[in-house]
Amino acid sequence: MHSAEDAYRELYAAIVDQRLSAGARLTETTLAQVLSCSRRHIDKALWRLAEQRLVQIRRNAGAWVAAPSFQEAREIYELRLIVETAVVRKLCAVVRPDGLKLLKQNLDAENRARRLGDQHMAVRLSGEFHIILARLSHSLELERQVEGLVARTSLVTQLYANPNGLGCWHHQHDALIERLASRDADRAAELMEKHLRELESSLRVESPASRHDELKKALLR
Repeated sequence: MHSAEDAYRELYAAIVDQRLSAGARLTETTLAQVLSCSRRHIDKALWRLAEQRLVQIRRNAGAWVAAPSFQEAREIYELRLIVETAVVRKLCAVVRPDGLKLLKQNLDAENRARRLGDQHMAVRLSGEFHIILARLSHSLELERQVEGLVARTSLVTQLYANPNGLGCWHHQHDALIERLASRDADRAAELMEKHLRELESSLRVESPASRHDELKKALLR
């Protein structure tokens, strides 16, 4: 029997990796069976995800993977712009060679996932790049903020992003590593702003039709 923490981690990963789609119904009975947890543990995991705005819970109605509105999507990117330009400015003053190596390893892993056609892993690693940046800044609060915003961005990407506009992610990450290595805070912040602005500009108002996710298939890897 798995714990509430195990259930939380499995559901969090499935949402961030986009194996569970925005708006997908989350049935406690089915989740308990698939994740080998008690319904009490599933309930705790769902409420924890709801606090992070990754899940929506309606009393006496059930739970769904969150589906941010288009306005919420724009606001998420606006928050990321404020927080992450501050991250790279701070990082330029404290970054070490081992930190740059970690970022390059992440980028290599993402490129490898793309070559293998593993889109779920590529999406996760692309988001992790931004979380690593925040972690290397040695600010726990910045790391928490970025981690939460990146997780919610995975839902935004499912709903509103133009797939043809996502190929720039890893190329701009590579350029950002170069800016950090040169400790050019202004150019690093400028590139981060450009990166996030371009991702935001690729959003389209028309959201895709909702799909019915098979929980067992989405959660069992």
